[in-house]
Amino acid sequence: MKNIFIILLITLLFFSCEDDSVTNYEELNNEITSLDILDAIHLANKWANKYPDITIYVTYTQLIIEYPNNTNAFIPIPENQMYVVIAPYIETTHACETHYISSCQGELKETEFDLIIKEKDGAIFFDGSMTSLKNGFIELWLPKNNEFDLSIFLNSQKVQLNINTFETGITCITTAKLK
Repeated sequence: MKNIFIILLITLLFFSCEDDSVTNYEELNNEITSLDILDAIHLANKWANKYPDITIYVTYTQLIIEYPNNTNAFIPIPENQMYVVIAPYIETTHACETHYISSCQGELKETEFDLIIKEKDGAIFFDGSMTSLKNGFIELWLPKNNEFDLSIFLNSQKVQLNINTFETGITCITTAKLK
């Protein structure tokens, strides 16, 4: 009788844990899909280390969340904006074109940079400081269908890049070597 009780207890614990994990993903999905895109990406950045089994990435048109229970969520990017992240680096980088919030890691985490972003016609779009996230990336929201010249400064080091926000543009820039 004692063995039957132990087997029943283990079985109940196993199935209750399994149900909680499914419910947990459903709750997480409900939470993130109820947010606007800015808040959803902010939350996704928090999830990157907390939920390593969730795959989260950003394309030209949407934020995509893939849960381990084989469900997905799609949150649209505004039609007139493009989400682009840049990982300035000194020594180490990785090849990337689509930003995986759940796994992309830059070298210079929580570092303050000075940025100047100019539109193709030379007009200044942004001139100021930004701090990279815990993953080492600087987040930018740029108007779609444009080209930008970007200068990033860290102390005496600098990098200049050309960014395009056309449909062929990339959401993850990891070629910003500071010199």
